[in-house]
Amino acid sequence: MKIAPKLSVIFLIEKSETSSDGLAPIYMRLTIEGKRREISLGTRINPLHWDTRKGRLSSKSKDAAKVNSMLVQILALIERHYLLLSVKYKSVSAEMLKKVYQGKFIADSSYEQEVIPSKTILEAFDIYIARYKEKVKSKKRSVRTLQKWNAVRIKTKEFLLSVFKQNDLPLKSVKTPYLEDFYHYLITKDKLKHNSAAKYTNIIKQLIRFSVGRWIDAYPLIGYSCGYISPARTYLTMFELNKLIKQVICKRLDAVRDCFLFSCFTGLAYEELFSLSSGDIVFDKGRKWLKIRRRKTGSLQDVPLLPVAEDILSKYENDQECVASSKLLPVISNQKYNQYLNELANVAGISKRITTHTARHTFATNVTLENGVPIESVSKMLGHKSLRMTQIYAKITRKKLSEDIDILCDRLFYKNGTLKESGESISKIKIINNPLRIVHLSL
Repeated sequence: MKIAPKLSVIFLIEKSETSSDGLAPIYMRLTIEGKRREISLGTRINPLHWDTRKGRLSSKSKDAAKVNSMLVQILALIERHYLLLSVKYKSVSAEMLKKVYQGKFIADSSYEQEVIPSKTILEAFDIYIARYKEKVKSKKRSVRTLQKWNAVRIKTKEFLLSVFKQNDLPLKSVKTPYLEDFYHYLITKDKLKHNSAAKYTNIIKQLIRFSVGRWIDAYPLIGYSCGYISPARTYLTMFELNKLIKQVICKRLDAVRDCFLFSCFTGLAYEELFSLSSGDIVFDKGRKWLKIRRRKTGSLQDVPLLPVAEDILSKYENDQECVASSKLLPVISNQKYNQYLNELANVAGISKRITTHTARHTFATNVTLENGVPIESVSKMLGHKSLRMTQIYAKITRKKLSEDIDILCDRLFYKNGTLKESGESISKIKIINNPLRIVHLSL
């Protein structure tokens, strides 16, 4: 089995060493660039139960699960030893790998040992951020994520000065106590809320993973977790959306309202809304679709253009500002956008605090899920990588669930609450997903 470009590992039994009780030892053969070394694993089995092709004990043996699990663990250990040796030495031989597996010290200078260069925490940040900037330039990653990394670097420097009284620390100093102290500093000195502090510590964890094999031997934060607490997600009801649409407002807020409503009926986040262009619209299956790759995750968001969204795009087809910037909508900066949205909510008499992301939540809950669109379809339209992410929105809304239960009750019970007789209606029970009920709202 090839587990690295130059390394192959196979497990085999040595029948010539079969003992009087009929058991033969299992050996591991390491092959690197044609040179082999074999290691006895200290375990004997019945040769009749050995699967030569798979290199595993067949299920016929009562010890199959135990022995095969041991082989998988040994394989993972060999791979780990090989990777670490590859970082430290110019070349790795089968003999070196055998010695390390057996716990023997490698002291031969002929192996041309290379010392892993040391780095500090902030130096590692600078290298990672520089690489990330290149990805942003090639439009492979989000500018906002880059801003987060820069923010965490600043917080890290402040933390080092405040707690350690130093401008920097060796990267090898970052262990679980370091992250615990960093989290404590963020929530006590900086007054950050738990989720913000958790995101900062998770970025440090990403940095350490990036550093493994480059400047540190192994990942030192196994077992450390700073869980995310799911916040209450604000979304607008259809009544509130209509209030927003019908409200007479000034031209400055009108453009913000259009952008917000477009997101409410497409589920686009700010990044995708800001960069939306004519190339993101395709015609397929008799309708227009938005096909856009999310900056945050790289996943494809595939959304049909509902009438409201089409009307908004039509409104800005010949807008001078949009034409000049090759954009479909007059989207302003995120900060100004959120500021104007709160002003817009106050004018329309909506008591909720709304942000650019409220529109995405509205699309997920009120526009789609509550109107019977299956959660799998909603997940695809939101560009989620897993259904688990979409289920967050499914927990919010109860309207659709209530409607489905009403249908179930009508089929199971009479009006007085008595259970209908068997066969009368139970065999016909079927909860029907209502089609998307979106009224064409005039702007």
